[in-house]
Amino acid sequence: MERDEFGIPIIQGDTAEEFLAQVDELHPRWNKGRWIFRGQNDIDWTLLAPTMRESFFRDYVVDYVIGPDKGAKMQMEFGDVLVRDVLVDHPCFRLTMHAYVESHLVKTFISLSDRASLTIPYERVDTAEMFEDMMQVVQDWRNNEYDPARLSIRISPNSINYALAQHHRIPTRLLDFTYRPLIAAFFASAVEKNLDKKPTRFVVIAIDINQLEHTSLQLVRHRMSQIGFLQAQEGLFVYDSLADVKWMQGDNVNWIPFETELQKLVPTKGVYKIAAPFDEREQVLIKLQKKRVAKPFLMPSYDNVSQAVREDLRLWKEYIE
Repeated sequence: MERDEFGIPIIQGDTAEEFLAQVDELHPRWNKGRWIFRGQNDIDWTLLAPTMRESFFRDYVVDYVIGPDKGAKMQMEFGDVLVRDVLVDHPCFRLTMHAYVESHLVKTFISLSDRASLTIPYERVDTAEMFEDMMQVVQDWRNNEYDPARLSIRISPNSINYALAQHHRIPTRLLDFTYRPLIAAFFASAVEKNLDKKPTRFVVIAIDINQLEHTSLQLVRHRMSQIGFLQAQEGLFVYDSLADVKWMQGDNVNWIPFETELQKLVPTKGVYKIAAPFDEREQVLIKLQKKRVAKPFLMPSYDNVSQAVREDLRLWKEYIE
């Protein structure tokens, strides 16, 4: 059997039919254990949460902290630290800024959504205490007293605000999964953004959550009724509780992919990757649509329904008969 660079087995489906047969919810492979699934457009992508990707530090952290906008919120709030010659490229400071920008993105998303009269699940988040935590990390570093084990800065990945923001494309440290393999197959084969290059294969990652106790990966689950997209996708999240520590102990540049933990599940057959040729994606989407696994159902909004009708009216004729 083919395996990826981490030793995780890859099951290949050469056609849309073969691929969908492998991810079918009734496949006997899923009878043992409790499985969750994630789809990705490119089998070569490693499992990294959005804030762990290079683009997040480049597009958000660098620009917001030391970018051209001299009146940036971060520069004002951390001004006293900056003028005391704390180097902005020191790993401890970078990690603190990384966490702060993430939290500020979520806070801004929630505040603007509320001002736009959108429904926001109630949650009390003490941003003042969170900021104090971050400043204390920087101060500890200045005094040579910081402990990398403390670097789980007070940003709760269990926050429902983070879950809501993540489901609406705000980058967080959470990684989306679903309980349903066919939903993962949709997200594996549906391309929502311009890809840097055409992938050779798309992939569904399957994890037995009964075995996650042997890793630093943890689940984040919320009441699905509180978030529409989460309910439609039967979704949940995974995050690495030791990601910050690993980053500090590593090269302070690259985040450690989730596969380094998932490879621990290989001997007990607790993880698989199921792949198909990228050219088969359109056939997969057509077959999934007949099973009511399509964007209007998984991301229900008037705009998404309108887009589906405008893109191909013929696909939806059975819904008006």
